[in-house]
Amino acid sequence: MAGLRIKGLGEEIATLAQLPWEKPLEEWPEDEVLTQMRGISRHVVRLIRSNP
Repeated sequence: MAGLRIKGLGEEIATLAQLPWEKPLEEWPEDEVLTQMRGISRHVVRLIRSNP
């Protein structure tokens, strides 16, 4: 896989850059509240908060 490039401004981009991109999405930690909001999907989906 080629390197990940994230463009943008602000704290949201800093938050995205700190995510565990080296791990498969299935191994990312889940937020209980966001998991309930996600619903059913046939593919792995992770919602993230840009500010806690």
